[in-house]
Amino acid sequence: MSSIKLIQLENAALRCPRFFSRSAVAPLSPLQIDIKPLLSPKREPPSRATCDICNKTISRARDLKRHKTSCHPPDPKELDQVVDLAAKKCTVCDIKFENRLKLKNHVLEEHQIKPKRYRRTKKEIVPQFFCDVCEKGFTRKHDMEKHRGGKHIEYKAEAKEEKVRKNNLAVLQKCRNRGSDGKLFYKCDFCQRIFRQSYNLMRHRMIHTGVRTYFCHLCGKSFRVSNGLKRHIEGFHHGVKNFSCEVCKKTFAARATRDEHMNIHTNNRPFVCDVCGKCFKQKASLYVHKTFHSETFRFECCHCGKKFRRNRDLKVHTWLHTGHRPHSCHKCEAAFRLRHDLTRHLRIHEKLNECVCNECGSVFTQERYLKVHKKIHKGMGTVLKVESVHIKDEFICGIKSTT
Repeated sequence: MSSIKLIQLENAALRCPRFFSRSAVAPLSPLQIDIKPLLSPKREPPSRATCDICNKTISRARDLKRHKTSCHPPDPKELDQVVDLAAKKCTVCDIKFENRLKLKNHVLEEHQIKPKRYRRTKKEIVPQFFCDVCEKGFTRKHDMEKHRGGKHIEYKAEAKEEKVRKNNLAVLQKCRNRGSDGKLFYKCDFCQRIFRQSYNLMRHRMIHTGVRTYFCHLCGKSFRVSNGLKRHIEGFHHGVKNFSCEVCKKTFAARATRDEHMNIHTNNRPFVCDVCGKCFKQKASLYVHKTFHSETFRFECCHCGKKFRRNRDLKVHTWLHTGHRPHSCHKCEAAFRLRHDLTRHLRIHEKLNECVCNECGSVFTQERYLKVHKKIHKGMGTVLKVESVHIKDEFICGIKSTT
C-alpha cells in the first residue's frame, strides 16, 4: 500500500493544473502510469539570425527581414534610377527581362523600390464625357457608356434601336441608285432585285439574312414582319379564317393563301424555277424544289454522318437506324418506312388476280414481275415446267427445263 501512495503523490506533482470538461480516453489507474514518458524532453532553442548591417542577433529568422526594413531602410531611389524601361533591364543587377511587369516585380522584391502611383486631385480631373440622362461627367467615354447602360436600364432599348437605325441607313446608302429618268431605286445587294421603296427593300433583305424579329408567344414560331405574326395568331391559334375556296369550300386566314390554293383547281403553275424551268402551283413547292439545286447540306445524320438538304429527308433516313416504320397496311400486318412502299404493297391486295401468265398460268403480285417472266418464255424454246413458289407474300415462278 505504501508503494501505491508514493506513486499517487508523484502523479499529483506531475498533474497539469489545466481542467477540461471531459477526458478523451478512460483514466488510467495509478499502477498503469509510466512516469518517464510524462517528463517532456527539453526543446531545442529556436534558430537565430544575425543582421549583416548592425550585427544584431534576431531570435527568429523570419523577423530579420522586418528588422532590416524598419531599422535599415534602403536609400530612397526612384524607379527610373535603377531600371531602363526601354531596354527592360535592371541597371543595378544588369539583368534583362521579357516584359516590364517582370522587371517591376524584380525591382520590388530585390531592391524594395515601389513605383509611385500618381493620383490626380479633384481639381485636376476635368470630365469630358457626360451622361445624357443624369449629366454625370466622366473622363473616359467607356466609363460613361458603362454607367449609362447599368444605371439607366431604359436607355438599353433606345441604344439598340439607334444601332439598328444606323445599320439600316448604311444598307440604304449602299443600295441606293438613280435611273436614267432621274428617279431613285434600290437594288438588293444579294439578288440584284430592284425596288422603288426603301421599306420594300429592307423587308426583302430579311429573306437573305434570315432575320426574324417577331415571335409568337403561344408556340414560339418566328416571322419576318408583324403582319405575318398577326395572321398566324388569328388563323392558327384563334381559328379565324374568313377566306373560303369557291370550289372545295376550304377556308384560309389570308386572301393570298386562298388565291394560291386556287391554282390546284385551275391547274395553273405560275411559279417557275429559274434553274431548270420546272413549274409549280404553290410558292412553297418551288422553295422546296430549289433546295435540290443548291449544294448546301445543312442536316447531318448523327448515326452515319450522311448529309441532307432538307430536315424531312434526314428524319426519314434516321428511321433506317431506329427501325421505325410508320406506314402500316390495314389489310395485313406489313409495315413500311416510306409511303410509296405502302402504296406499292396495297396493289398486291387489289391486283392479285390480274397479273397472270397466259402461257403457264403463274400468278404475280406486280405487273413488272409478270413482264420479266414473259421474257423467259420468249427466250426459251424448250418445254417448261412451272412451279409456283410462295416467298414473302409474293408468288415467284420457278422454271425448270425438261428434256
